[in-house]
Amino acid sequence: MRTDSLTGRILLSVTALVALTGALVAGLLFVSWTVGGVVAPFLFAPRVWGHYLGGIVGGVACVRLLVATVRRGGISTAAVLDAVPPSETTDSNRDLADLVQRVALQFDVPAPTVSVAEMPVPHASVSGFTRRNTTLVVSTGLLDRLSDEELRAVVAHEMAHVSNRDAAVVSLVALPTVFGRSILNGLGVDDEETPVTSNADDLLGIGALVFGGAIWLVGRSLLALFARQRELAADRAAVELAGSAAALATALQKVDAEAVDAPTTDLRKADTVAAFSIVEPPRTSNDGFSIWADGRTPPVLRVRNRLDDIGNWLFRTHPSTEKRCELLQSWS
Repeated sequence: MRTDSLTGRILLSVTALVALTGALVAGLLFVSWTVGGVVAPFLFAPRVWGHYLGGIVGGVACVRLLVATVRRGGISTAAVLDAVPPSETTDSNRDLADLVQRVALQFDVPAPTVSVAEMPVPHASVSGFTRRNTTLVVSTGLLDRLSDEELRAVVAHEMAHVSNRDAAVVSLVALPTVFGRSILNGLGVDDEETPVTSNADDLLGIGALVFGGAIWLVGRSLLALFARQRELAADRAAVELAGSAAALATALQKVDAEAVDAPTTDLRKADTVAAFSIVEPPRTSNDGFSIWADGRTPPVLRVRNRLDDIGNWLFRTHPSTEKRCELLQSWS
């Protein structure tokens, strides 16, 4: 994949997401402005006052969504994984801190806070909305399995995300996804685990459910497409500035081979964090609930599993490791 092709895909994804976000904001303001004008006469108030009040309410709703999106982007992997600062008395941890300092200097970005998560699964990710408020989390499993050159390539990949301000950009372009989810959850924008609630007997409730679901589906698909292109951009920057293509490819293969044991529940609490893991954490399997006593899979569950497969393909935030390794080989 040529650099201009990758850049073109990124620009196309950003353009589509910005257009969708702009349409949502304009639509929300227009609807609130119109509803205010319609309701005002019934409250014995001038229609123009209703328009103004409706516009203010719509503006507040937009700001609330933006704040929720920014807060989502500030979720810390260290908090999710109970990571702790590396001990300065440990030679390996001190070497890790020195490595991060050197690579950050090459990328001309402030060195992030380094935390180590005690878990056997190889993991590396960055989180933080600004360059100066970034945390790099690596697991003990990663430190144990990677060679020095492979670890340097992984750190370079994560520093490329910091240099490109990917956490902030992806968090902001996630606004359509947050908007759709907020409708599905009754404006519960801070809790994705809140069950979807709607009055199925109410035509307005059904309409809101369909509208919110459509916005979430389109926004989530475009966001995943954008995140995949940013992963490839980070791979290329890591190779060009501070790493080896062969070392990064080998590291990706090692991490991906053991990703099936990753703590999916914890990592999936933070979509933005998962988007910047070195490889995408696996999604929860439903296999344990998909067989009858005779070993056959019920038809309804076969359909559900097929839809899960489509969703995993459509919403994946990383290209496949095989594709990334092929591209890395072409860049070497």
